[in-house]
Amino acid sequence: MVELARLCYSKMKILITGVKGFVGNHLANLLKEEDEVYGIDKNNIDITDGFKLKEFIGKLKPEEIFHLVAAGTSPLEKTSFEEMYKVNVIGTINLLEGILSANIDPVILLVGSSAEYGYSEIEENPLTESQPLRPLNNYGITKVIQGLIGYQYFKTRNLRVIRTRTFNHTGPGEREGLVCSAFARQLVQIEKGMRKPIIEVGNLKTQRDFTDVRDIVKAYKLLISKGTPGEIYNVCSGKPYYIREILNTLIALARVDVKIRKVPERTTFSDVPLQFGNNGKLKRLTGWEAQIPIKKSLEDLLNYWRNQV
Repeated sequence: MVELARLCYSKMKILITGVKGFVGNHLANLLKEEDEVYGIDKNNIDITDGFKLKEFIGKLKPEEIFHLVAAGTSPLEKTSFEEMYKVNVIGTINLLEGILSANIDPVILLVGSSAEYGYSEIEENPLTESQPLRPLNNYGITKVIQGLIGYQYFKTRNLRVIRTRTFNHTGPGEREGLVCSAFARQLVQIEKGMRKPIIEVGNLKTQRDFTDVRDIVKAYKLLISKGTPGEIYNVCSGKPYYIREILNTLIALARVDVKIRKVPERTTFSDVPLQFGNNGKLKRLTGWEAQIPIKKSLEDLLNYWRNQV
């Protein structure tokens, strides 16, 4: 009976790629309460180095893997297509080959993006997992390829790969180049007298599906335990917000008077007027629902930048 109890409460060995990123940090904090969490980031192992990655996986032998690392998530970073391909495509192949080489059978969550959907007609929303993929930027293209590779290894090599298409997410810790953080950081600089009361923006007329990052990582945790290998799941709130609405909420929370200036470099050619997801497949499987209101997400993001700037 003593041995049985020890086995029942043994910790799972979990690997997170991109562990020091925006989502990886929140996911690690969630999982380390119950399990052993190990991480890969660009400062310890380069995911494009197949030999080192294979060696690491062979020694660790993780039971669950969350593959979050990605290049080119922000249009302001100007990441080359070559670099995106190396990280998002070759890096994924290296990871899956490392698993095969280690002769282990972990559950693998490959995190994709709503950028894979790309162009859609307004009436096609909310987007389901069966929506045609029409990526409009290099990031979306590489994530489509990543997803196809995941399916290939599931089908031909029997790896337990579960895929997501995750829509926009925000909250404390979000990087500067993404839209909510771009607004929040400028507003904090204005609050502190570090810049003129002018906020630079791109297209405020588009609508996007935002979810708090802390809800996102809860969905990932549920999917890796309950998801069906080979399947794809939208991870999203299912509700569209105008970018102007996001900005107005942040301005109200910051309590500053600002002027708004539209600048070309913050507008991308791949903007579509409306994109939001249908999360019914995820909800039916796991019971997950987004819990944190967008105002709370933006308030916490603003406070995060107040501590950073």
